[in-house]
Parts: sequence; C-alpha cells; structure tokens
Amino acid sequence: MIEYVFVYWLFVTLTLWVAWRAARDWASRLFLAAVFAAALASFGSQLALSGAVARFAVDAIDLSLFVFATLFALKRIEGWALWFAGLQGAAMLTMAAEALAGADQQWIFAMIRAFWAIPSLLVLAFGMRAFSLRHSPDRGADARFV
Repeated sequence: MIEYVFVYWLFVTLTLWVAWRAARDWASRLFLAAVFAAALASFGSQLALSGAVARFAVDAIDLSLFVFATLFALKRIEGWALWFAGLQGAAMLTMAAEALAGADQQWIFAMIRAFWAIPSLLVLAFGMRAFSLRHSPDRGADARFV
C-alpha cells in the first residue's frame, strides 16, 4: 500500500510540475494549485476520516473540482481545460453509478473512478505543455521541455 501511495504522489507531483512549467499565466497556475489542493484534501480526508464520512468528503471535493474545472474551461476555451473538465465529469458519472450500484458492485465503480485521475492529469500536463508551445512567441525556436 505504501508503494502505491508513493507512486501515486510521485505521478501527481511530476505531472503538475510539468504543467506548472508550461503555464503561461496566473489563472492557469491558480487552476493547478486548485487541482493540487483537491488531491491533498482528498488524501487527507481519506486518512483522517472513516467510512461514509470520508467518502462523502471525497465526493464533495471531486464535485467542487468538477464545477471549478468546468467554469474555468468554459471561460478559457482551451483544449486541455475542456478535456480535463470532461474527464473530471466522467469521474462524476462514475461516482453517481457507484452511489446507485448495489453493495456487491460498488468496488467496481470505485476502482474505475480512481482510474480517471491518470488520464486527467496527463491531459492537464501535456495538454498545457502543447498549448504553451503552440502559442509561444518563439515558436520556431528550439523549445525546451524542462
């Protein structure tokens, strides 16, 4: 379990670091800070709370991140933001399916829901990077990745 948590936080940190380096303005960096805060709050609530209370807290955090991401994407109309909001929406649909499923099937939706973090963070990091390279003033110059 410890190895999984370490690998997960390493993945979160690296993808958000790539996105932070590619962010072009304060609004994008505020968005990244909100994603990181949501990840920390979800992890902290799973550690500190138990059972249904922890699940409710994580659901509330995920729902607020979905609303924030959707509003941000609609305001900015950038591809990476729209994709991130869409993948977060898929996680919300999985959350609803998990709530409606029987007790013997809830673990399936919980596993699928945990999966959505991987593509959404990858879209966030590499989509923001591609957007910044596409819209950089020195587009013809050799752009460094880091």
